[in-house]
Amino acid sequence: MKIIVFIEQIVSTQVKLQGVDYFDSSRVSEDDLVINPSSKNALE
Repeated sequence: MKIIVFIEQIVSTQVKLQGVDYFDSSRVSEDDLVINPSSKNALE
């Protein structure tokens, strides 16, 4: 479980650095991030 928490902290930090909160954004779904991680919709 420590590894999972560590990864989640890294991801949340990277998201904050990008100025985007994927986890609270209803416009971005997990499917969008997996299929099109570099799409404009996923970054907005």
